[in-house]
Amino acid sequence: MKKLTILFLSVLLWLTSCAPGGPSSGTGEAEGTNPPADSVTEAAKTEPAAVHEVPDTVNLGGRKIMVYSGGAGDKPYELEVNGSVVNDARVRVISELEELLNCDVVLALDVEIDWSLMTMVLNPLRNSIAAGMDEYDIISVHKAAGSIAASEGLILNLNTLPYLDFEKPYWSQPTMESLSYKGRNYWATGDISLNFINGLSVTYVNADMYADYYTEDVYGVVNSGKWTLDKVEEWCADAARDLNGDGVMDMTDQWGLTLQDQDPVDSLMYACGVTMTKMDSQGVPRLDFPVEHFIDVHDKIYNLLNHCDGAHFTTEVENSLSARFKEGRQMIFFSKISRASTYTDMEYDYYVLPLPKYDEAQKEYVSTIHDSVTLFGVSFLAQKTDEIAAVLEVYASDALEYTTPALFDVTLKHRYSRDAESGRMLDLVKRTVVNDFACSYPGAMLLPAYNNPLCNIMRVYISTQDVSSKLVEDLPAWEALFNKLLEAFEKAAK
Repeated sequence: MKKLTILFLSVLLWLTSCAPGGPSSGTGEAEGTNPPADSVTEAAKTEPAAVHEVPDTVNLGGRKIMVYSGGAGDKPYELEVNGSVVNDARVRVISELEELLNCDVVLALDVEIDWSLMTMVLNPLRNSIAAGMDEYDIISVHKAAGSIAASEGLILNLNTLPYLDFEKPYWSQPTMESLSYKGRNYWATGDISLNFINGLSVTYVNADMYADYYTEDVYGVVNSGKWTLDKVEEWCADAARDLNGDGVMDMTDQWGLTLQDQDPVDSLMYACGVTMTKMDSQGVPRLDFPVEHFIDVHDKIYNLLNHCDGAHFTTEVENSLSARFKEGRQMIFFSKISRASTYTDMEYDYYVLPLPKYDEAQKEYVSTIHDSVTLFGVSFLAQKTDEIAAVLEVYASDALEYTTPALFDVTLKHRYSRDAESGRMLDLVKRTVVNDFACSYPGAMLLPAYNNPLCNIMRVYISTQDVSSKLVEDLPAWEALFNKLLEAFEKAAK
């Protein structure tokens, strides 16, 4: 049956590559349809260096690889071919790794996350391990629950397993480093997690609106290092329009930028070079908050939102802002790659750019991932862990070859395989991910991700004009929380 599935997928992709079509500039094709002529699934071939090096001799003898899912959004194991570009790429990844390694990847247990008691999502795993049972092999969890499993010793140090090559580009090294403790990698993520790619923070710019006001080459601005908060203010200042002519600018009018007070604000902080922690020489994260730079970043964003005529700060849900962008009443929108799936029938064309830098002196652009990213680990009592490691490595490698290009192509309305600059922007975003230990691991502090001050600092202070005194007041409490987190990891490491 697996051979037939792979054969069907191959024929489907071949037929897709023969279909007529051109770049989409107005209405995009729906995500549930096949891509046009030069489908990225076939066009974007993976470089040899990005391919896994699991030996051909590895044979699992038909073994069932049992997956425990704890609030994880990535569950492709039960999917079937349905003609959707991304779905079918995911089916192909699982089918090919099962065929290659002679195994069957099975979703053994799927536990939904309870945001009020996130620790509950791991109870079945705890009970299983306490009973000395090896029911589960791969552990996949929502990032918010990751620290609980790691700090309680429920998962293995992945660095002790063969085949896993974390230098390969399908693993997100910066993210994994931020999730490590004393050199121990408890979790792996990257292309293997669709939510990792979908959760990357980006800037959407309405290309038609932009052309009405500016002639500056958008990609040239990014490539020259000039895509900064100052440039955002410059662009959005001219785009505001009082559409109903009532003399009052509100959400029924047109804005250069509207910014929601949650995830996008936090992402902008990281994009401007603010992080909470740094690893010391022993691989232990230390609280190292750049107070002065944070104040500078805070003040620049605060002034943008409160003193630029084209910018508006709101507590509206992100879905409302996304709909406004889609309708052509907002030129700049900070969100995640996943939002593009709702723009397939958008009337206007758009650019996808990295988040802006703080200023031109900042060396690199920085992107972030949403906390819904799925982390992959190996159960502490799993047997023949070398075989499980082989599955994870092939899984990640094939996801880079098939799933990520398919998702990027949908994001760019099937331009990823033909428009070099559009593709380069998304590759840049994926390559420059920054994560933070303090933000990654609220679970060990028994804090929900949305109530973790170490993670959500910018959204906490963005409405405060004078933030200096507030920071001095709050820093001791942050340090106490962080030390509690380190204590949990130190206990697990012994």
